[in-house]
Amino acid sequence: MTRVRLATPSDIDYLSQNDRIHTAELDVIVRHGRILIAEEFGRETAAGWLRWGLFWAELPFMNMLHVAEERRGSGIGSFLVSQWETQCRDAGYSVVLTSTQSNESAQHFYRRLGYRDAGGLLLPEEPLEILFVKYIGDSRKAAVDNWQLSRADRGMSGWPQRTLCGMSGRVCAQVL
Repeated sequence: MTRVRLATPSDIDYLSQNDRIHTAELDVIVRHGRILIAEEFGRETAAGWLRWGLFWAELPFMNMLHVAEERRGSGIGSFLVSQWETQCRDAGYSVVLTSTQSNESAQHFYRRLGYRDAGGLLLPEEPLEILFVKYIGDSRKAAVDNWQLSRADRGMSGWPQRTLCGMSGRVCAQVL
C-alpha cells in the first residue's frame, strides 16, 4: 500500500541525496509544502517524491519527479502525479505544467498521463526542453476562464500557434 505525504524538514537529507538543488533551497520548498513523498507500507525508504513550484508565480509547475530505481514501472510516479494534480485542483488551479528534455523517456510518461506538448526551450549545448500542459479543472471551460487561449493565424513557420495570455492580458508565451 502506498501513501503520499508532505515532506518535512527531517526528509531534507534524503531529498538532497537525490536532487541537484542546494539544501537551503530544499528547506524553503519543504516549508512551503511543495514536495510530496510516496511511502510504501513495510519499506524504510521513500518510493519516490515530487517537487513543484509556481511558473510565472501563477501556475503549478512540476520541477522534479523522482522514483527509486527499483520501484520504477510500479505505478509510483503516476500515483504521485495524480495526488499532486488533485492537490492543485483542490487549491483552485485548473492548469498544471511540467517539462522534460527531448532525449528522456519521461516525455512518453507525461503524454500517457494526459499532458500535451505546449512548446519548448532550447538552451546552448542542451537537448530541447519540452514543455507540457494539462487542464485539471472541472472542465476545459474552467481552464479558459482562468487563462485566455487565443488562436493566432499560422506563424512564419507554417505551424499552428497559440498564445497563452495571463489574466493581465500580457502575452506570456507563444506555443506550437
